[in-house]
Amino acid sequence: MQRYNGLVQYANGAAIPSVPVTVSLAAGGSAVVYSDNSGTVLSQPFNSDAYGKFFFYAADGRYTISATHLGQVYTDTDVLLDDSLADNVPVTRTINGHALSGNITLTAADVGVPAVFASPPALGSTTPAAVYGTTITGNSFTYLGNSIGGTDTGTGFLTRLGYNAAGSKQLWFGDPDYIGDANAIFIRLFSANGRTQLTAVDGINSLSKPLTIGAPLTTASTAGFGMAAGTPWVGIAAGTATVAPVVLTSGTNLTTAAAGAQEYDGAVFYSTPTALNRGVDLSEQFVLLNAAYTLTSQTAAQKLFNASTNGALTLPIGTYEFECLFSLTSMSSTSGSFGFALGGTATFTQEWYAEAQKGAAALATAAAAQNTFNTAANVALATASTNTVGYASINGVIRVTVAGTIIPQVSLGVAAAAVVGVNSQFRIRALGSATVAAVGNWS
Repeated sequence: MQRYNGLVQYANGAAIPSVPVTVSLAAGGSAVVYSDNSGTVLSQPFNSDAYGKFFFYAADGRYTISATHLGQVYTDTDVLLDDSLADNVPVTRTINGHALSGNITLTAADVGVPAVFASPPALGSTTPAAVYGTTITGNSFTYLGNSIGGTDTGTGFLTRLGYNAAGSKQLWFGDPDYIGDANAIFIRLFSANGRTQLTAVDGINSLSKPLTIGAPLTTASTAGFGMAAGTPWVGIAAGTATVAPVVLTSGTNLTTAAAGAQEYDGAVFYSTPTALNRGVDLSEQFVLLNAAYTLTSQTAAQKLFNASTNGALTLPIGTYEFECLFSLTSMSSTSGSFGFALGGTATFTQEWYAEAQKGAAALATAAAAQNTFNTAANVALATASTNTVGYASINGVIRVTVAGTIIPQVSLGVAAAAVVGVNSQFRIRALGSATVAAVGNWS
């Protein structure tokens, strides 16, 4: 009779638990299999265990082994079981006094170790170092043995797998000679609170240590997290023309704003300096003339800024606040005014407040300004006059419901090749979604 050990697994090597297994004769017909070498018949089908493993005993011969998973049958054909070696074992030979005429039981002393275990010990228990490694007493961490490579040579590197007293599986990397040394550093990979964490700890598992990830930014600074005193806690390598240093993925903001939080919801960035007091981080886009710009001589609205070809800014859906400050010279001496509008392809609603003046002969001459509140283009921000200069300061909000462009525009009451002054500007900042009503600790 021969024992057969099998494993049911996916193509990637992951085990498949509780899969029905059936053994039949290779030539056809059902086979008799046993659960032990004493002839206890094993009913078929039988299941693989929680780790996908299964075994059975059967007489010498050729068999077909089938496993059924999710309605599919997977078969291993012409499996040979041959226990002929047992027939050739000389019964006169012994192992440490045990005759080889049948099943024998070896003790720990027979194989030269202080103890042998068929399965890992209970969580939190201590075990002989010769079999399962060394026990760290701090935080009740028990090592379960040398799971991956390496040897203990005094300067060697060893990987150890174990559990802490709470049952958290942990993988440690470091020199086993320094287990129990509070000044040593080990790398620890473990799961907690539903997340996988990588930390550095001392040799008694009681104190976190600095952990560097990546290379130094410069010879004088270090990139990483949880750095030693005197170095940055977080250092980030420089970006390139194709790779940003930091990218936040949009997500859902915290239900309760936490002090120190940085968030991004796909519309704007948020910072929370103190508990509950979340605020919008204003990312400003602007156009600022570095030279005077001569308009086309016409009365129809036209782009106010020529820093780009079309004077247009493309915006996604959202709510924005904006401000615009511009001066005009060389307007017609025929009595007229000037106006402001927002053009472009975007669909939006608008409300803006304007303070404008065309009542002086020179821009620097004091004169009373006029105020208007507008929800659409206004072609007369100030009372018409024969003066050829004027200016306007505008603040407002737009809610973009269909993404597209906006174009700050100016109109002239009388056509002229008027000049927009240097440092005239338009600034715009996102506040949130198109329907945002409040951000912050309002009540």
